[in-house]
Amino acid sequence: MFTTINIDSTENVNRIQPIVQLIFVKLLRRLTSSVVDNTRLVVKVKLNICQRQNLGPIQYLYFFNPQLSSNL
Repeated sequence: MFTTINIDSTENVNRIQPIVQLIFVKLLRRLTSSVVDNTRLVVKVKLNICQRQNLGPIQYLYFFNPQLSSNL
């Protein structure tokens, strides 16, 4: 499964990181609740953070294994 999240922000990347993590936690919970065998599910999330400094999008790849992220 591949999900793209686009955030257009003038803030520093470090300042919006908690918001991004919250989005990932909610996405992970929604995916794991809808999948029967979630122990084999690995979710790859592509995050594009577009800043106005004309640096282009900054891309992050997050890999989630629900079995290892059960504390979320």
